[in-house]
Parts: sequence; C-alpha cells; structure tokens
Amino acid sequence: MPSLTRKPFSVLLAALLLIVIVLSRVPYFSQLELDAHEVWTMWQSVGTLPQVIDRTPYDWGPLYYTVMFGWQSAVGNHTETARVLSVLWLVLGSAFMYRAMARLRPGTAPLLATLLYATSAGIIYLSLNIRGYALQLALMPLAFWLLLRYFDVQRYKWHTVLTGILLAASMLAMVYIHPTGMLACVLLGAYTLFAYSRRILRWLLPGILVVAISIPQLIIRFGTATSRLDTAPSIFDLNSVYSFFLYYTGQSIVQQVLALLLLIIALFLLWRALPRFGKALPLLLAIIVGCGLLIFLGGRLGFTGQRHAWWLVTPVVLIMAWGLSYLPKPALIGCFALLLVGIYIPALPGSLDESGAPNPPLGVNFAWLAKNARWGDAVVIDPRQQCSIYPDEWDYYTRLYFPQGINVVTDPTGYRRVWYITADGWDNPTLKGQVHDNRLPSIFNGPWNCLFRLYVAPPDANGVLYDNGMRFHGYEILEDGQPLSIPLVSRESESVTVRLWWSADTHPTGDYSVGLYILDTANQSLVTQSDSGPQLIKIDPADFSPLPSATSQWKLNQLYVEERTLKLPDAIPVSRDGIHTYELALVVYQSADNTRANASGLTPDHLRVLQTFTVRSW
Repeated sequence: MPSLTRKPFSVLLAALLLIVIVLSRVPYFSQLELDAHEVWTMWQSVGTLPQVIDRTPYDWGPLYYTVMFGWQSAVGNHTETARVLSVLWLVLGSAFMYRAMARLRPGTAPLLATLLYATSAGIIYLSLNIRGYALQLALMPLAFWLLLRYFDVQRYKWHTVLTGILLAASMLAMVYIHPTGMLACVLLGAYTLFAYSRRILRWLLPGILVVAISIPQLIIRFGTATSRLDTAPSIFDLNSVYSFFLYYTGQSIVQQVLALLLLIIALFLLWRALPRFGKALPLLLAIIVGCGLLIFLGGRLGFTGQRHAWWLVTPVVLIMAWGLSYLPKPALIGCFALLLVGIYIPALPGSLDESGAPNPPLGVNFAWLAKNARWGDAVVIDPRQQCSIYPDEWDYYTRLYFPQGINVVTDPTGYRRVWYITADGWDNPTLKGQVHDNRLPSIFNGPWNCLFRLYVAPPDANGVLYDNGMRFHGYEILEDGQPLSIPLVSRESESVTVRLWWSADTHPTGDYSVGLYILDTANQSLVTQSDSGPQLIKIDPADFSPLPSATSQWKLNQLYVEERTLKLPDAIPVSRDGIHTYELALVVYQSADNTRANASGLTPDHLRVLQTFTVRSW
C-alpha cells in the first residue's frame, strides 16, 4: 500500500475545500422548510435524557436522538442550529472521505472524492436534513477509513487493536442510529472479503464487539423488520438502484447525464489502468453486493434506494474518484472546475420527503408571526388549513417561537386582533364569518394553503358619534408599522405616527377635515399639527381598491383608517430632569367654514384629548 503524502500544501488545500463545502450549504438554510420528520426529530429530542431515549421511534435507534438532546441542551432547540449540526457532520464525513481515498490512491484522488461526495444532490439534502441520516454521512466514511487502516497493517500491534475498537465503535454507532446501519456493516464485510481474504480473521475483534453490543438493538428492531418483511419470492425491487441513482445525482436530466458520464469515464479509465484496476476490483464488487442488497431487501423491507441507501454512496464515490484521477491534466482541471461549480448549483433531489410535495412554510410563518404578534392577540386555526395535520408540528413551533405561550382560540368573539390561519378559499364559512365580523384584513404571510393573516377591529368598537354623522373608533400609536402597546416615551426631534379609526352613521352633509395636534401641557400652546381631510389608507397590502377623497363620499357603517405623522420639537423646554409632557389632541371641523363638530367627551374648544405623553431630551 503506497504511503500517504503529508505535504502542508495538501492539508491546506483540503481545509480550504472543506470551507467551500460549508459555504455551499449556506444558501439552502433559507430555502428548506422543516418536514414532518424533522419536526418530529426536534420535538422528540426535548425533555430529559431518559425521556428522549424512551420516546425513540420503533424504526430508529436512540443514538441520534441522544446526540440531538445534547446539542439542543448546549446551543438551544432552534431549526438553524440543528441544521448547522448536520452540516458539521458532512464536514467530518468529507474529511474522512479524503483520508480513506488517500489510502487507496494518494494525489488528486482524495480531493476528487471529497468534492464528489459533497456535490451529490442526495448528500446536499441529507447534510441539511435534521435526521439521523446526517450523522451517518460522517460515520460511513469514518468506518471505511478505519477499516483500511485496520486491515492494511502487516503485523498486529497495540495501535492495531485500538483501530479495531474504533472501527467497531463507528459500526455500532451506525447500527444504533438506524437499522440500515446493519447494511453498512454487511457492505464493509463484503469489501474485506474481496480485498483482504487472507486477513479475514481480523474481524474477530471488531466483529465480536459489534455483535455483542448490538444484540439489544438487533432484538428490538428484529420485530420491526419481521413485521415489515414480505417473504414472497417475487418481491424484488429492481427499481431501487435506479432510485438510488436519481436521488443522489439530482432531479434535472443534465445532472443525471453528467453523473452517468463521469461514472462511465471513471470505470473506463480504471479498466485502462490494468493491472492497477485489480486494486479497485474489491470496491466494485462491494458496490455490486450493495446493489444486490437494495434489489433483494428494498421491496421486502419497504425502503428504496434513496435516503435509506446512504451507506452505498461512500464506495461509489471512492471508485469514481479513483478512476477520474487517471484523467489527463487538462481534463482533470476541467473535472475539478465542474465539481466546484456544481456544488453551488441547486441540486436537491426531486422528492424531499415521502409525500414528494413541498412543505408548507409553517416554520417561516411562525417566525413572521412572532415578530408581528402583540400581547392580547388571538390565533384562530381553521380546521381546513393545509399547513400541517400533525399536532406535534404545531406544538414544536409554538414552543419555539412563543415560549411564554400563545392564545389559540376557537371563537374570536371579543378579541380585537385575530390571526387567522387557513387555506384561502377552503375556509370554514362560519369561522371565517366570525373572524371577519367588524374587522379589517391586514398584513399576511405564506401561500394560499398555509396563510397567516391578521384581522383587526378598531380600538373602540362602539366609538363616539359626532353630530355630523362621523363616528370616531379610537386611535393607535404606531412604531415600525405596529401598534405600540406600552406608554409612549419619545425623544426630541422624533416623529409620532398616529392611526385613527372612523366610520359614518349618516352621510356627512359636507366635507370635513381632521386636525391632529400636539399641545404643550404647560400652557396649552400648539407645538405641531396636521390639518386636512382624512388621509385614508388601506391596512390590507393586497387591497388596491380606490378610497374616497372626501367624507361626503363615505359609505355607511364601513370602517375607515387614516394615519398621520407629527414631528416633535428639536428641543424641549429646559428642566432639571430633562423631560417634558405633551398632549395629543384631535378635532373634527367643517372644511368650508372651520366650524368644529361636537360630540361627547370634548373640551370647551371641541378638542378630544387622546393621551398625554413624555418627551425626553438627549
């Protein structure tokens, strides 16, 4: 076996390549929505360690959930940090892939193997997936590298024993993550049978350890396997190998053709490299055994050649890198360039989960809701919504974005601000009517089948009637477009935005204006003002219908909203504590003759004092 070249430049180049791999995953963080299985993984990993182990699903082992428990306990249980962990597993797997290839063929082949591994569409997805398959991406290359180190040694020494124990530990880890780890162990055994037939007895140490320690897991999972096993002799999943090819090459025909072309070129170059091809023959035979396992067990155990075949990717990548390393230098540079470009081209598999359907952005919507919801808001979930049918998804996102709880109700009556979660057009008519009652549609987020929308009632549902027929329904102080729920304290030279709510009981006989004033509480002098006809706006960003330009055009019993911005003085009166108080006041008057409309609760000057607020100097 040729000795490994340990040049500092090669190490630096490999490190830079790992950085490139990590950066290639960053754009996907904002593209992928958690699927039901990922949410289940996150949800199952919360609690105490004994609880996490007890909740292990029937078709998984406890190791990955235990690892996730430790990770979430250390860094929190947010989606992004969980995806970071999956990417870190890929970094380790890519490094181990480099080391394994370096033992088979030093030189450029390790870099090729690392790039091929990271560029695969299936690996891209699994390296971002919050499931146990992500950890397997690190363990299978590690196990293969340790296997080569263990069986390549001519004489058995103490460090060989340590390598054998580490090999057993990596194999056990794969088994304790998912039952398909057993197939990975079979594949490793098949390779040694072809490559190290004279040293096959070396399996005694790691083999005994793996069998002895994995017996509890095998017993538990044996029932699952036998319950799913179809013993009919005609059950052969011939399509599983083709599914494996499509899943790990990508959904576009260009990706598939390029991958197939690279595989054919690699095998051809290996054949031309005879007798050196003989060293790669055990790897090729192991791949054939792996394909046989897919064909024979895929249909019988109910899994396909997609994510369940993660264990077959490592030998396929190794043999492709081995063969492509024989390319002439110009072609080799072109191959590296193709892979470096390909790693940044979106290449996810066509089907990301069992349903094959895109996941509604429930997590994105919840994150948006957390930024826009206010204390006292209510959430109504329409039973016909298409965001998710799984209660654990709702529970996970609620706990993640609203750790102090959120007010989910079935009857929106009595709530001013109601967030309605629905599939637009498929709503429950009765519930939709209750949500719409005396409320205006406002901001929204998400597609039609997972739509989060705010419906807002005026601050004062009854309001105060003016003698001109206009009814004032209250006001809101806005900050960044959202109502301020705490007492207003401003700084000098800042601006205050006020939202006013109106309706009309009778048609106003003329056109009326609204004056909004800031008055100095010390002497009732006018500081700043906004006088004009109502400056109406639509709080629904999707409503482009025209608004009336004058109060005489208002429709009866329809809510109208206007917003006005007033600038505070650049300097407030000097005081020891540096604060000064002002009043926000409102007046309604006839535009033609400035006659002020009357209503209950006004001052002798027909002013309505809305609130007193504080301004502080710099």
